[in-house]
Amino acid sequence: MLYIQKANQDDLQWINFQYKKVNFAPSYLDNEKIGIAYYNGQKAGLGRLVKVDENNFEMGGIYTLEDYRGKKIADSIVAFLIQEARKLQIQDVYCIPYEHLKPFYSKHGFKEVVDLAAVPKQIIDKYNWCLKQYDIKTLLMKL
Repeated sequence: MLYIQKANQDDLQWINFQYKKVNFAPSYLDNEKIGIAYYNGQKAGLGRLVKVDENNFEMGGIYTLEDYRGKKIADSIVAFLIQEARKLQIQDVYCIPYEHLKPFYSKHGFKEVVDLAAVPKQIIDKYNWCLKQYDIKTLLMKL
């Protein structure tokens, strides 16, 4: 059985251990909504919505542990985070996925951003950081 649960302070050490393994930025619960996927009662993956400002969030840190890949866990995490964003009435949700994940995010309603003029500076800065940080090309997408 697969379900997603909101993370709390007790989960933070596990969360940041997972993110450190894949060179993702650490999480802080004060400005984030984090979902943890449980598969048959075991932590199997995670993802987060990071508040940029009142109207903008970035979805990221979508990660499925190796033993649980191929079980649609990332799909469930993204769907959960989109639902959380809608509950919070967030206007814009951005994500900065690896290029090969474009079809995955597209099926969840994300579209590639081509005009950066309306994108908040913090999102552009993170996008530029990702372009330099990772060997795999990244995209900027918006829900």
